Amino acid sequence: MDLFDSAYSTTRLVSRERPVIEERTEAKFKSLLFLPPNACCKGEGGLRMRGLFKQPLPDKPLITIITAVFNEAQVLEKAILGVMNQKYNNIEYIIIDGDSTDGAVDVIREYEQAIDYWVSEPDTGIYDAWNKGVRLATGQYIAFLGAGDVYDDQGLEKLVACALAHPEADFISSKIAIVRDGAIQRVLGSAWEWWIFRRRMNTAHPGSLHSRRLFDKFGEFDTSYRIAGDYEYLLRARDTLNTAYVDEVTVKVVAGGVSQIGYRVFQEAESAKIKNRSVSPWVARIDRCILQTNRWIRSNLIK
Repeated sequence: MDLFDSAYSTTRLVSRERPVIEERTEAKFKSLLFLPPNACCKGEGGLRMRGLFKQPLPDKPLITIITAVFNEAQVLEKAILGVMNQKYNNIEYIIIDGDSTDGAVDVIREYEQAIDYWVSEPDTGIYDAWNKGVRLATGQYIAFLGAGDVYDDQGLEKLVACALAHPEADFISSKIAIVRDGAIQRVLGSAWEWWIFRRRMNTAHPGSLHSRRLFDKFGEFDTSYRIAGDYEYLLRARDTLNTAYVDEVTVKVVAGGVSQIGYRVFQEAESAKIKNRSVSPWVARIDRCILQTNRWIRSNLIK
């Protein structure tokens, strides 16, 4: 491994050795180093385009961080800088832009010397973008960070330490802080427990680590979902999901993200539970009614 630029977490460990993409019979998705040519592609770039790649190390697993963005230029820079300034330094950073028109691509280009791969082309939503990122990932663990989300400087280091302490875990989560106008509104995220998770998503997903084994076994996200696709994905393993938990805040999330808007999230969660048979359909409907009522009370009666 070589030192390309000591200034950033994503450029301290690079390699001229091109990763070998193996056809794994057990994998339910096809790995790529570059997306195939697309007439609608508005641009691509990053370290990979310069022949620079990442490799896993015995004491430093390679972590792929994927950010999907669409017209979020105002907040994207903070997310990028949050990754670049991490203490942990074996990071592969991939940004999938959905053909933004607000200058988001200009922000990406400004920092592409510290981004492994980025592309700007139309997609069908966040889970389509995440699926592209998963195909491009070469890390042993994969994390998804929103365009308005920011890792604490030692956030990833804490998650990786937990992963190393629990090598059997396929999902490592933590607490997250919901932030509005710079102030923390709420802290969310508790340890995964099936008896709770089967009814509602009690874990925090932003920034969490997913082992590559999980995607080999369960494939890609269901793009028919718009908000609760991450919940649906983790329900697939049911009570067999191996998890670990960091009882600290590792990510700050801007209030008003896609999963925090409207009541559709509850409808999609109901669908996910029925699809994966985590509960019976009537229990899933009761859960939706309870959660929608709680949301209405918080929004209208609690000031």
